[in-house]
Amino acid sequence: MVEEFIAKALPSIYILSELKGKENAPVPYAWNADYRQVLSKPIVTGKSAKWGVALGVAMNLPVAEEFTTLDGPLCGRMAAADIIVRLGNSAGDEGVKMRVVGIYAPHSDSPDVKEFWIALADFLSPEKGCPERWLIAGDTNATLEPCESTNPAWAPNAACKAYSRFLQSTGGTDAWVNKENCSVLQDWTHRPYQHPNSLSVLDRVASSLPGEEFTVCTKGYVPRTDHRPIWCDILTPVKLPNTTPGSIPRPSPRRLRLPKWGDKLQGPLYAKRVDEEIQAAGLEDLDVGIDEVFDKVYDGLTEIFRKVGEEVFGVRGPRPKKRKYISPAIKRLDDDLYHWNCYIGAMKRSTAEHNAVETFVNRVKNAKFAKKIHGKVQRATPPTSSFEQALAIASGLRRLVCRAITLLKQMEAAKQAAARDEFKLKDVNRGGSVKRLLMPRCHMVQPTVVIDEATGEITAKPSEVRNKKRDYWSGLYEKEPLDDSPKPWMHCDAAKGFQEGAAADPFIWPPTNLDLTRYRYILTRGNRRPSPGPDGWEKWCLALLSDRALGLPLKLLKRIVNDNYHSKQLQQTFLLPLYKRGLFTSLSNYRCVAFSQRLENDAATLFTLDLQEYSERRGLIPPEQTAGQKGLQLRDMLSLLAQVDTSCKRQGITVYTLFRDQMKGFDMLRPEAAEDAYKFFGIGEAASKFDRMRLASTDFIIKSVYGLVRAFTKEGQMKQGDPPSPTKFSLTGAMAMFWIKGLLKDCGVKLRTLSAKAGLFHTPADKLELNLQSVAVMDDTIILATSPADLGKVCGLFEKFQKPYGAKTGWGSKCTATIIGKQPKRPPPGLVMPSEDGPQIVNIVKEFYLGRTWINDPKKRFQDCLAVVANCVIPAMETRKLPISSVIKVVEQKIIWVLRAKMTLQPLRQDDADKLDGAITSRIQKYMGWVYPVEGHFLSLPLKNQGFGLTSPARINQELLLEGVRRDLNHHLAPYRIMAQITYADMECGYNGCRSPFSAPYLGVHGNSNAAKDFPQAWTEAVKLLKTTNFSIQQTDQGFIGRGDVGLNHLLWSRETKGDVQHALKSFGDLGFKTLAEISQGPVTPSRFLLIPHIGTALARNILTKLLHNKSLYRFATGEYELLYSADERRAAFEHIYRSDIRARMRLDSTKSQYVLACDGSAYGTQSATGAVVGPLNVCFRVPPQYSNSMTGELTAAIGAALVDDVLRSLKPEQLPQRQTTILTDYLNVVRVTDGRETPLRPAPLVAVGGPYNRWLHAIAGSQPHIRYVHVKAHTGCEDVASELNDAADRLAKRAHALPDFTIEYPTFTLPTWALHDGKRWVEGTFSAAAETLVTDHVLKKMKDKTRGTMNSMQNIRFPPPTYLYRIATSTYAAQIQTLIRTHSLPTGARDGARLRGHLHTCAHCHELWEDEAHIFEHCNAGLLLKMKAVEEIRTSTFNSLEITAPNLGEGNLGKILAWAASLPYASGYWWLYPLQMLPQVVRDLPEKSQKRLHNDWHRNLIQLTGRLYAQRSRGRAGWGKKA
Repeated sequence: MVEEFIAKALPSIYILSELKGKENAPVPYAWNADYRQVLSKPIVTGKSAKWGVALGVAMNLPVAEEFTTLDGPLCGRMAAADIIVRLGNSAGDEGVKMRVVGIYAPHSDSPDVKEFWIALADFLSPEKGCPERWLIAGDTNATLEPCESTNPAWAPNAACKAYSRFLQSTGGTDAWVNKENCSVLQDWTHRPYQHPNSLSVLDRVASSLPGEEFTVCTKGYVPRTDHRPIWCDILTPVKLPNTTPGSIPRPSPRRLRLPKWGDKLQGPLYAKRVDEEIQAAGLEDLDVGIDEVFDKVYDGLTEIFRKVGEEVFGVRGPRPKKRKYISPAIKRLDDDLYHWNCYIGAMKRSTAEHNAVETFVNRVKNAKFAKKIHGKVQRATPPTSSFEQALAIASGLRRLVCRAITLLKQMEAAKQAAARDEFKLKDVNRGGSVKRLLMPRCHMVQPTVVIDEATGEITAKPSEVRNKKRDYWSGLYEKEPLDDSPKPWMHCDAAKGFQEGAAADPFIWPPTNLDLTRYRYILTRGNRRPSPGPDGWEKWCLALLSDRALGLPLKLLKRIVNDNYHSKQLQQTFLLPLYKRGLFTSLSNYRCVAFSQRLENDAATLFTLDLQEYSERRGLIPPEQTAGQKGLQLRDMLSLLAQVDTSCKRQGITVYTLFRDQMKGFDMLRPEAAEDAYKFFGIGEAASKFDRMRLASTDFIIKSVYGLVRAFTKEGQMKQGDPPSPTKFSLTGAMAMFWIKGLLKDCGVKLRTLSAKAGLFHTPADKLELNLQSVAVMDDTIILATSPADLGKVCGLFEKFQKPYGAKTGWGSKCTATIIGKQPKRPPPGLVMPSEDGPQIVNIVKEFYLGRTWINDPKKRFQDCLAVVANCVIPAMETRKLPISSVIKVVEQKIIWVLRAKMTLQPLRQDDADKLDGAITSRIQKYMGWVYPVEGHFLSLPLKNQGFGLTSPARINQELLLEGVRRDLNHHLAPYRIMAQITYADMECGYNGCRSPFSAPYLGVHGNSNAAKDFPQAWTEAVKLLKTTNFSIQQTDQGFIGRGDVGLNHLLWSRETKGDVQHALKSFGDLGFKTLAEISQGPVTPSRFLLIPHIGTALARNILTKLLHNKSLYRFATGEYELLYSADERRAAFEHIYRSDIRARMRLDSTKSQYVLACDGSAYGTQSATGAVVGPLNVCFRVPPQYSNSMTGELTAAIGAALVDDVLRSLKPEQLPQRQTTILTDYLNVVRVTDGRETPLRPAPLVAVGGPYNRWLHAIAGSQPHIRYVHVKAHTGCEDVASELNDAADRLAKRAHALPDFTIEYPTFTLPTWALHDGKRWVEGTFSAAAETLVTDHVLKKMKDKTRGTMNSMQNIRFPPPTYLYRIATSTYAAQIQTLIRTHSLPTGARDGARLRGHLHTCAHCHELWEDEAHIFEHCNAGLLLKMKAVEEIRTSTFNSLEITAPNLGEGNLGKILAWAASLPYASGYWWLYPLQMLPQVVRDLPEKSQKRLHNDWHRNLIQLTGRLYAQRSRGRAGWGKKA
């Protein structure tokens, strides 16, 4: 309620006192983007906590300083801020400070009341730096005069006396005392719940301003509180910033207006006009190799793009003024008012000699209106009235016209506001952004006032603000003198190795493949509509140009790239300051993003793409560096650190970590850093020269709120927003990491499995070792070492490395140390780290965090997520609240998206994720005003399950848990994959008895209560999740068991090892054997051959035969037996079997060409999928039912065609020359996957649905280059060979559903090393669909008892509810009622009576003694008229639907359907809970399309009837309550 009141009132400053909540609750009311909030420290009182004060300052008010106290009398009771205002007096444009203080004073009975006011007076004293102007407001708990309280025995108490002494000592004025005619009956601010007749004025405002400069009054009402809000107006004249055109030195170029969505005419028109202008200017034939000609062409294109763009698209500018509220009725009344004014003016001009009224009435122009008005006045005026009385009567009649105009304008304004709200809601509900509903109304992105941090000087004049910005960033970009310190890293072994590798594989620059196709690809990279540079070239406009017109910018781009030509005009760059955090008035809290000229940016993008591809191919950036690594995410680094932390705990290793933050990132780095990186990695002088030349003498122009700032020039400045900057920064950091790692090989953390540490061997993971010394995320670095001395060595080398390049470490609060792993008994309070400025003391903290995320701490992440839910404001429109459909959209975009990002970095415990569902539902319930709580998971049910389809945080968390573990185990970078394998091996062999913890039936960690602490929380939560489901994460390549590369201890400790097998393994262990592979080195007795062909007779000893005894090693595998084969062997075996099946069913047609085949797939939903190949050999086959869909049918058909071609070539190889085979397919994706000429514009989709089949097809295409897949359109009806073959393949594929030749099994050999299995099938793609099913089943089971089983009966409905009624409609009252009915939360007499223990259970209409849902919607007679009206609507909509969808329906069946539809509102049972549980046979005989349309019509009419019946009940009950 409070947030809604503030959002509507939108004050410049708000103060909230005596905020209450639980001790661990998130900070309240940090929800509004319009305000910057200052919060006092919480006051813990028993089981609850009070935030004494929340002070909010509008974003357009500059804040100089913020104040909160951590101890003393003001602790938790005061929050203050110094704001800067411009006074419209002699101070001119200079800003002055004004201190605003929010207070929550102690009660008069408190012993701290006197000390509080004394401390507050001291805080406002000039000696403590308080400005001359100050204002305090809040709950003072004091009344000063008897008129401020209704207590007849009022007397000054301790609070009153202390507050009075405070005013005397500070010279302040109280607003209520200064107000004339202050009355407690009118101006009361506090009314306690226990004594509603006891009124008082406790919320007060006091200020050092003169009494006439501020006023106070009560305004509005906020329910659920015993205080009324007060409103204070400060009347000090404020001068607004001067932003007139004359005061702005240089206007920024106005951007072009974007075409409307769906407008397909403006783009071709723009391209055509540009072609015409270029041809008219004669720019195509000019030689851009000459500098003057280059500049001429560049300037000509700039002018053409600007001119044509403004003509075709227009420019962005201020919105047109809102039109007046004009309607025909208002127009007529305005004309009447005009004539009334003329008439009254004529009366006033009349004299004894001249009757102006008569002249006015007799004018021909005004005759009609004037006679009408004159007649009204004469009829209303008595004959004996004087002139003054007649004038007063005429004025009164005119006043009636004015009132009518005002009323009509208000009605028109309300009508237009409703139309605006309806337009916004429709846009949001149909998939638009909710930003239009939540856009801050007073947000500032640029400072209007600047404060010098060193001197505290305030700068408010526009010209001085511009100069301050220029001086600050010019000084920030100023580099220190070049340090001549030695650079030993330039000659280290790592540098020599990279340079030798570059000699064999050099970086090619300039590129040789720059053509029109690649230039268009560059224009598609990144943001399609970025802010343009100083020349105003819009990226999206270039993409619209024709090839002929785009050739000119391409010629200029080639000149820039090939000749390193960078003119002064091309090097102009805009700088846009963006606010980060902290005070708005401090420039150090801003970062500048650069916007270069379009051609310079395109050249830099081309250079970056080539450099990134080269770095990835050569491995120039270490895996421990997040930035610059393709496919590496921040969550991967956080997961790695969590596993390192828990692994150190398991192994008893103490690790010291240091978090280093580099100051200002790119801004302070010298250009020599990138040049040395190019030399270090052998990238080449050409690339170094290009990068150096394009950054030479760059002119920076800062954008400010007062216009563009005068340019300043810098040499070699690395720019934020420049495409190569992240890659260059990463290469610089990589240079340091490679050098330090080679120099200090033993300084780091070495991790192995627990088995390897104990000298045992179980699985190949025991051979792995991870050596981790440091990790980096752009300019943040974490150093790891096992001792403070080693930590200091590594830190000292980093400091030594960055000194020659001008980089500095931000020592202070940002640099912290943490001890992870085994905690020492007496940890030191801090560490002394070396730096170039002397030793630095770094505090040791308990929190281990990176990227604002606490590592392996889901509890704190849960608190962050709760704060997101609590702080999100759901707005109200001008005329109404948001409907439930729009509320769902707001929650999806403003809460769910943020929660997903946070949970991606650190998943939650599943119980906490379930609580988030309840918190979101409670937030929605509070906004909608529902009386009774709704089941927390109900809204997240899909529409087909009677929910609203809200994305569930619980489902997101489930998906992230399993996908995170699977991603770690399959990671493409070695350190992350090795660490995950070590963690898995420890969990499997160290804690779970050598059984997979992720596979059934051995899920969970047995016999060790510390397992949850010794492993990452995400992994243990994934184990808990797998326990409750049929899912498992299985290793798809377990060939190490078949190869014998498995320890005997591993097999011995497994539960599958019993009896003779156990004794045999012990015997081998006693003989000194460690693995199965070692046994083959002894004598072999071939009395029995093993079933595994990998091992063969080499392991067939008698005792090993006894070990296996009619079984094989398959019992030790997890999952299917075939996983014991390697992926290559499985693929070879599969393809060999399928070739054999093809040969066995061979029916060769010699009349057809052996070099042309056609393939096609067919699918019946997800029940059956088939593929077929036609040509000289026809084959059809089936896909396993659990993997059936149209995509797998098409892909297996393409795979089968390749196998058929292989069989045909093997029949008579001497007669079949090696010529190309053409395979025709109507599935374009097959051509994209197999086309060897892939370009960046057409990457092969290998990881989509059907990914394993895609990868199999891609592998076959790579091994058989003589095959070429060609796309042919399907079902064309043409008689050419390709179409006929495609039709034949289609017919054969459809027939294969009944009788296929064989089945192509699922290709497990193309799955990742670790994959998800649900007990029946491998789960392709992500876990989201499976997680949604799990959550839905869990919610339905949980709600079964509460809804008396009705939720289960709803699941049998054939058609889901119409989406429009619940997710798109802007009027969803009926949908809300359905939600409350289905969750048994609808307020009824029976439910209200049970809650309030009163006599409210009686119906207000028919006075039945028990009013429940059945009575309201079925038995109450008050709804008969509404039901009759609904019957007519149902009959009409049914008839119209049948007339469209079933025009040939007979009269008899039509009558039956209409009669059945008319009986729906009178049916017994739960028709109002969920209608249409059973359709009659005559409806079920209709086509499915007709059934669905009838179902949607009936559903809409019935739930609308439900809403009308309940609305009538609510209105009747409200009237009944008033009568009572």
